[in-house]
Amino acid sequence: MMMKPSNYPRHPRRRPRNGWRRSVTTAILLLLTSSHHQAVHAYNQNEELSYLTNFDTLTSQSHSELSAVPIEEMSWLTANCINQGKLTTSSEVIVEPLVGESTVTSLEVQDQCDQTSHCIIPQSLTLVMNSNLNVGGLTLNGGQLSWTDNDPSSNKYSLCAGYVIAQQSSSLFHMKLTNSSSRGIIYIKNNGLSPSTGMMMMGTRVFGTDMGGNMNIEGSNDMKRTWTLLRDSFGWGDGVIGVLHDVASMGWKVGDRIGIAPTTHGSDGTGQTFTIASILGNNTIQLSHTNPLDQIHEATFVHRGAGGDHGAPPILKSAEVVNLSRNIIITGDDFEHVPCDASIVSSGETSSMGCKCSATRTTCTLGLHTIHHSHHDQGGGGGSSAGSMKISGTRVEKCGQRGIEGKYCLHFHLARDCPSCVFENNAVEYGHHRGITVHGSHRTTVRGNVVWDVRGANVYIEDGNEMHNEISYNVAVCPHSLSDPILQGCSIPGTSNAGSDAPNAAFYSKAATNDWIGNRAANTYNGMLLDAGTQGQASGQVCASDAALGRWMGNTMHGCSRFGLYTLGHGGNFPKVTDRSIGTNGLNQKTALCDGFDPSESINPGTTDRGYPASFYQNVDYHNVFVGHYNAGDLQHRAHSSINNNNLIYWKETKNFADGCSSHFFDSFYQDGNLALPDQGSIIFSRTKFGQNVHLEFNHHCDVGATGVLCMPQYILDNSVWENDNSNKWISFQAGYNNDGGVLSVAPGQEDLPNGFFPEGYHSVAGSTYSYLLASPGPRKCIDSSPLYGDRFDNGILCNAPLRSFKMYSRGLTGSTAPMLKVEVWFNSLGLLGQNGPANAEQLVGFHMIGDLSVKQGYSFPIMAGLSQSYRISLFDQNEGTTSEIPLDWVIEFSDPVIGNRFGVDDEVYVNVLGRSCGTNGDGLITSQHDRKFLWSGDHFIDDAAWGNFGACATESVDMNPVDCSALVGGNPSEEGSIEASECPELCAASPCNPINSYCHCGMPSTCKCKPSFTGPDCTVDLCSSASCGEHGSCAAKYLGGVGDVAIDPSFECICESGWFGNKCDVNPCEMGEPAKTCSGNGKCFSLNGIDAECDCGMGYQGNDCEAHNIAYGKASSTSSELQPSSRAFDGNIWSRWESAHGLEDTYLEVDLGDVYDIESVNIHWEASSAKRYDIEVSSDGITFASVWSKTDGYANMGSVISMLNGASGRFLRMHAFERTMPYGYSIFEMEVFGVMGPSSPPTPWPTYKAISLAPTVSKVPTLSPITSPPSLSLFEIAREKISSASS
Repeated sequence: MMMKPSNYPRHPRRRPRNGWRRSVTTAILLLLTSSHHQAVHAYNQNEELSYLTNFDTLTSQSHSELSAVPIEEMSWLTANCINQGKLTTSSEVIVEPLVGESTVTSLEVQDQCDQTSHCIIPQSLTLVMNSNLNVGGLTLNGGQLSWTDNDPSSNKYSLCAGYVIAQQSSSLFHMKLTNSSSRGIIYIKNNGLSPSTGMMMMGTRVFGTDMGGNMNIEGSNDMKRTWTLLRDSFGWGDGVIGVLHDVASMGWKVGDRIGIAPTTHGSDGTGQTFTIASILGNNTIQLSHTNPLDQIHEATFVHRGAGGDHGAPPILKSAEVVNLSRNIIITGDDFEHVPCDASIVSSGETSSMGCKCSATRTTCTLGLHTIHHSHHDQGGGGGSSAGSMKISGTRVEKCGQRGIEGKYCLHFHLARDCPSCVFENNAVEYGHHRGITVHGSHRTTVRGNVVWDVRGANVYIEDGNEMHNEISYNVAVCPHSLSDPILQGCSIPGTSNAGSDAPNAAFYSKAATNDWIGNRAANTYNGMLLDAGTQGQASGQVCASDAALGRWMGNTMHGCSRFGLYTLGHGGNFPKVTDRSIGTNGLNQKTALCDGFDPSESINPGTTDRGYPASFYQNVDYHNVFVGHYNAGDLQHRAHSSINNNNLIYWKETKNFADGCSSHFFDSFYQDGNLALPDQGSIIFSRTKFGQNVHLEFNHHCDVGATGVLCMPQYILDNSVWENDNSNKWISFQAGYNNDGGVLSVAPGQEDLPNGFFPEGYHSVAGSTYSYLLASPGPRKCIDSSPLYGDRFDNGILCNAPLRSFKMYSRGLTGSTAPMLKVEVWFNSLGLLGQNGPANAEQLVGFHMIGDLSVKQGYSFPIMAGLSQSYRISLFDQNEGTTSEIPLDWVIEFSDPVIGNRFGVDDEVYVNVLGRSCGTNGDGLITSQHDRKFLWSGDHFIDDAAWGNFGACATESVDMNPVDCSALVGGNPSEEGSIEASECPELCAASPCNPINSYCHCGMPSTCKCKPSFTGPDCTVDLCSSASCGEHGSCAAKYLGGVGDVAIDPSFECICESGWFGNKCDVNPCEMGEPAKTCSGNGKCFSLNGIDAECDCGMGYQGNDCEAHNIAYGKASSTSSELQPSSRAFDGNIWSRWESAHGLEDTYLEVDLGDVYDIESVNIHWEASSAKRYDIEVSSDGITFASVWSKTDGYANMGSVISMLNGASGRFLRMHAFERTMPYGYSIFEMEVFGVMGPSSPPTPWPTYKAISLAPTVSKVPTLSPITSPPSLSLFEIAREKISSASS
C-alpha cells in the first residue's frame, strides 16, 4: 500500500526496520479485534428529559447562516420576521392583480397581505419577487411565484411567512438565483399558522408542495462542487489547509463557511468550521483562524497494493471539507418545545397530525420542515408523481420537528414515480429530526448534498417500498463527539425510529433496491445501514428482506461508533427475484415469490434456490466498529476495502450463492482488525488480500442467541494472499454448542502456490477438537500446530489434505437425550472394502443445537476429502456403549457444489452411513456436487420436502446440474466468482450501453447511466483520463463525483502502489536503479523519497543489501531451564519459541556458533514474558563468559531488541537473564546473531537449510532438510516473490 503526503517527492509510509519481523508481542490487535465492542453512550429513545435539559447547550454548538447576513438585510428581518411570536388572529386574502394583468409584484402583494394574512395566489396569477415580502402564510393555489436574479446587484430579498405551499398541479414556486452575488432568504416564522387546505396534515412551519404542486429552487451555478477532501493532514495550530480540488474552479469564494470532518475512530472526533479568509495558490485556503483542537484531521491516501487489486479505487482516508454557504437560505425561527397532545391516536410511534404522547415522548421539538407531497397514498398500483420538487444550491437550517411524523429538513413524501424530484448540491445544517428523507417515492435523485450537525438520520429512506432512487456523492458529518456527555454525538430521542435516530445514522434505508454511489459518512454512530423492513402504509406489503439490491458502490464510511456499511434486515437480507416494480409502487403482489424455495426450479434452473446474487461494490470502511451483515446471503463484497476497524467484517449467518459459483469476497482488502466470519455455506475469499494485523474469527456468532446452524462452515482461500506477519493469533475457532467449528483450506489446484498463510506443505486447518485427524499416516499429513506455531492457528490441526465440512441435520432431538455421533476412519484407498478391520482412528462428535428445542440441530465435523481414506458414521449411546443406525429422514451435506463448479475438481469421499446406502450401488462414494434442494435458503431452514429425500445418501439424491462459472462472467475465467454492481443490460438491448463508461439502469428502461468517474451527456468525459495512472497507480477521482472542469491536484490524481512514485506512478528507484537493488533476494527494497532505495531485510538477514545472514540459525543450543526446547529460538521460525521454567530469575539461553566470529549484533524477538535485566555474554570455550552488552530497563511485551556488539569475538553466545517482567518465566521466539568469521577460523559455507522438522524435538540440534538457498522461515518470506507487501 502507499500513502501520499502533500509534497513531491511522495513516499510510502515508512515500514519499521525489519518490518517483516514485526514485534512478536504486538498488543494492538488484541485491542482492535474484540467482536463484542460496546459503543459509547448516545441519547437513547427514552432519554428525552436529558435531551431537553441540555437543549440550550446543544443548540449553542449549532450555526445559523443569518449571523453572516449583512446588517442592512438583517435589520429588516429582525424588525419584521424573527421570533415575532404567535398570531392571535388571521385572515384569508386572495390576491388580485391590476385589471388585465397576469402578474403581481411582491410590493403589490404586500399592499394586500400583511403579517396576519393567509395570502393566496390564485390560478393564472404569478407573483414576481422584487422586494421583501412578509405575510402570515403563502399559498400558491394554482398560481405561481417567480424569483430570479435579472438584477443581481439588487436582488437580495427575503420572503417571510409562517408557511409556504405550492398547491394544485398548475402551481409553481420558481426561484432561480444562479448568480452567486444574489441572495434570497426564505424565512419560515413560528407564528402558529398552517395551511388551511390540502390533503395532508402539513402542520406549522412548512415549506413545500401538496396536491400536485411544483417547486423549482436553483441557487448559484458558480459552485461546481460542494465538498472535497483534505490534501494534507490538518492539526493543532494550522491555519492553512490544502485540498484535493482547485478551490477557484469549485466556485468557492472568500467568506464562505466550510466544515472539516473528524477522522478519529468510533465517533470520538470533533468537526470544525472556518471561514475562508483568502484563496491561495496550489489548492490551498487561508482560514479565518487556526485549528484550536489537539486533534488531527487526517489526509492519507492508500493504494491497496499489487496483486488482487484489479482496478479497485484507492482508499482515501482523508477528512471531508464541505462548503456550508449558499446564496439561497431556507431558515426560520428558533426551535420550540411543545407538549404532546393526548387526543392524538394513531397506530405508529409518532403521528403526522401533531405531537403524539408516547412512553418515550412528552414533548416535541419544532423547527421548519420542507415537503413535496403529490397526493398519493401508499396503495398498490402504479402512478407517476403529481407535481415535482427540485431544490439545488440551497441551504436549509433550523429544520426538522422531533417527535412528529413526516416533518424533516428535505422530504419527498409519497411522490411515487418522480424522476423530476431532485435534491442536489444543498447544505443541510442544524437539524433536529433527519436531514433528507425519501418516503414512498421512486426514481428521485439526492446528489451532492452536504449534511452537517443534523440530529437523527442524515439521509433516510423510510417505508421499504422505495425503488431506484439515486443517492450519490453526498457527505454526512456529525461534528460532535459521541463521548461528549452533553452533545452525545448527533443522537436524538423520541422519534419514530430509534435505529436511525437514537443514535443516528448517516445513511439509513428500509429499502434495498436503490442506488447508493460515492457517498461519505464521517463520525456518525452508524454509517450506511440497510435495515430492510417495512413501516407506514407499506407495512406488510413488501418482502423487504428479499428485495433485490441496487447499486451500492464506492461509498466510504469512517469513524462510526457502531456500524460502517452494514445490513440488518428483519429476517436477514437474502435478495430474490420477486414481482416488485415501480408499476406496483414497489409492493409485492405475489408473496409466494418471497419464499425461500422454488419447487418449480424456474428461477434458477436445477436448484430450488430463489436467490438473486448481487454485490456491494468498491466500498471503503475505516475507523468503524462493525462492518458487514447480520444474516445475509447471495451478497458479495466486491473490491471492498476495510482497514482499521474493530471488526473488518462482522457477519453472523450466510448461505451458498444461488448461482453455484460466486464468492462471498472478491478482490477485497482487509487490514488492522478482526474478520468475524459467518456460519453456513462455503465462504470463498477470491483474490483477497489480508494485510497486517488481521485476525480471522470462524463462525463467530454461531450458537449465540438464534444465529448459526451447525457451526461448521468451510472457508476457502482462492488466489488470495496473506501479508500479515505479526506473531499474534491469526485465527480463532468459535466454540459452538459442542464443537470447535469451521475449516479453512486453499482452493483446489492451488495447494502448491505460496499464499503467506499456511506453512509450506500444508493447506488446511481445523480445530483441535478433531484429534482423529492426527492419526492420518504419511509424512506430515496432519499435525498439531501448537508446538511449532504456538497459538498462531488457535492450537488447531494443520493438514496437507483438503478439509471440508460434513453436516448431518437431525430433527426432534434434545440436548439432554441426544446420542453422540461416532466417526470411524480407515486410512487406506480401498473404499468401503477397506473397512473390514479395526478403524485407524475414531472420534465422538457431540450433538449441536442452536438454543433450546431448536430446529437448527444435528452434528458436524471436518472431513478429509479424497479417496485415501473412508469413513463409517453411526450413532453412539454413551450409557450403553452401543451404536445404532442414522435415521432415514436425516439430511446429510458434504462440502459444496461450488467446489466442482469453480475449480473443476469435485470433492469426493467414501462414507459408510450406518442404515443408509451411499454412492452408486452402495459403494459409498459421495461428492461435493450432491443434490441439496430445499436445504437452506438463508431465511428458510430445511423444508419438509427435504427430510429423507435430498442431501447425500438420500433416496432422491442426484448430483446438481454442473454450472459453467465462466459463462456467468462473459467467458472470462479470471473473473469467475465475481459479481458486478447491479445493472439490467436486457432493458437496453435495442441500444446497448458502452460497458466501459455506462450501464443500463434497472429502473429506467433504455437508459444508459454513467459509471463512476464518467460524466457528460453521453458519459464520454472521463475524470480519470488526465491521470493516466498506469499499472502501478490508482485514480483518486473515481468516487469523488463532480464535473470534468474541476481538476484534482496533479500530484494526487494517481495514488501509487508502494515503492512507486511520480504523478503517474511510473518511478521506482528499486527497479529503475543502475543496477536494480535486489536486497540479495533476502529482503524488500523500498524508498522513502522516490530517489534513494533501501532494503528492509527479512527474518534472518541484515546489511545494506541483506547480505548478512543469521549465523545462529540451526546451530546447537542449550539452556539452564526449559519448558519448550532451546532449539526453537534458533530454528528460523518466528512462531515457535523457547520458554524457560516459571518462577526462576537467573536463566540463560546459549548457542554454539561452531566457529569463532566477530559478532556485530544480536536481535532477540521476545514474547510477552521478557527480561527486565539481562546481559549478552560471549565465550571462546563455552566455559568462561564475559558480558559485552547489558539491558536494565526491559518491560513486558517489548518486542524485538537489537544489541549492537561492534565486533565482540567468540564462538559461544548467550542471553543471561536476571529479572523477569512477568510472573512466568522467559520466552523468546527467535534469537538472531550476525557477524563475520574471526581471523583464526577457517571459512565455512552458509548451510543450505530449509526448515526444521515439524515434529517436536527436545534435542539441541534441530533436524534440517537441505535445499539450495539460505533459510527464509517467516511465512511471509516464503511467499514474498508472489505476494507484494503492504505497509503497516
